Amino acid sequence: MGRLVRKFGATAVLGWLVWFAVQTPVQARVADRVTVTHRRSASRQARASHRTRSRHGSFGSRRHRRHAGTHAKRVCAHTRYGCVGHKPTYYDQFVRVIRHPLRGYDRACIKRLRRARVKFRILTRVKGVRTPIEVLSKRIGGVNYIKHWSNKRRFILDCHTVEVLDVAGRAIRRAGVASIYYSSTWRYTYLGGTHRFSQHAFGRAMDIPAIDGAFGYATTIHHYERGIVGCGAKNHTSKGAAWRKFCCALKLNHYFNRILTPDTNRDHHDHLHIEGPSRSVHLAERPRRLRAVEGRRRHSVRGRAHGRGMHRRPAHGRGMHRRPAHRTRSSR
Repeated sequence: MGRLVRKFGATAVLGWLVWFAVQTPVQARVADRVTVTHRRSASRQARASHRTRSRHGSFGSRRHRRHAGTHAKRVCAHTRYGCVGHKPTYYDQFVRVIRHPLRGYDRACIKRLRRARVKFRILTRVKGVRTPIEVLSKRIGGVNYIKHWSNKRRFILDCHTVEVLDVAGRAIRRAGVASIYYSSTWRYTYLGGTHRFSQHAFGRAMDIPAIDGAFGYATTIHHYERGIVGCGAKNHTSKGAAWRKFCCALKLNHYFNRILTPDTNRDHHDHLHIEGPSRSVHLAERPRRLRAVEGRRRHSVRGRAHGRGMHRRPAHGRGMHRRPAHRTRSSR
């Protein structure tokens, strides 16, 4: 204290002591008010959650339980889809990568994809999907698959869905489509307004908002021509015709059981929805390589005539693959 008095003066030190004496109880009162306010807000939130649970079916009558799904829509990332208790990204935190398929996985499908040189990783803890894989290849069946700007999640699908996309690549390229922009693949959600699971929850569906090719970049919002049937002959623009050709390539070859377009309903006004890969579509097994024995025999005829062929017969007249019989003592 003496040092402070000598340095700043007695008047300054006395003023500081008075200021601290006055401000300390004021600050304590403010802290008490903030604590009381937080407690009141917490109690209000608890009462609000209690009302919400009683209103939406956690307890109460059956009539209240029917409308339990209406509250789940508010929690979901998109207002159009009713999530199953959580946001779609909530289930991504449980996904793990494994090296070998587990029991119950479609091992034959994984083997066929590896033979087709499709790069992927086998996953586990993917809710709802039988054989979940994360596709790493940018090209599947000769078609580029590009993540849309609105998609923030990984390219996770069921193994058979990726297999059907690989088989359908040839028909898609014939339709003039070089690249496909996908916006949504696997997400564990309900169908909008219902309590039935979407095909996205099983990894058997994909949303396509845009395509690309020699016609340019075409989106469903700006370039899909509604109310026009056929495979592009009746369209007014090249991009509208490209969308119709793309739909026909998938429908006529029966690669997917259901294709929803902007003509179907209002929910698909901004993307094309394909779901339900056909169970009868599989990648062809590669035949084993046959040894080129016939060609060697054909070219060794000239050498055989001069006695230099690798397939010349021995002097005893028997075949080259059969050893001559050894003589016994009785035959000598």
